[in-house]
Amino acid sequence: MPCSATITATTRSALERLVDWEARRVGRDNAYGEVARKVGTSKSWMEKFIADRPGITEPRISLYLRIREQYEKWVQHYEQEHFNELMKIRHLRSELDAPIKGFDRLVASQAGASTTGTTSEGEIK
Repeated sequence: MPCSATITATTRSALERLVDWEARRVGRDNAYGEVARKVGTSKSWMEKFIADRPGITEPRISLYLRIREQYEKWVQHYEQEHFNELMKIRHLRSELDAPIKGFDRLVASQAGASTTGTTSEGEIK
């Protein structure tokens, strides 16, 4: 069973990641407030908790669970974005490859024809 210090450190790390991600969307100044609202705590408590200030109370289990839930949502969202980007790249690659599709077979067949004793114009060597 994990100790309290490990759970607290993991929770702190998860909150930091949530704030970093939210900062990309709404800016650093608003990120703490957005994450605090989503997990159900105050912005000031969260800032102190992340900064590991002395005397800050550890969150109750209900808050731990809400933080975990938000973190899991973020991870799912990030994984979906990653998958979507891979699909865009695959689609772009197929569009870029479309004009030359079959070109390698044409070159190979031309090379094969020249080794069988005929020229590209069909003349016998």
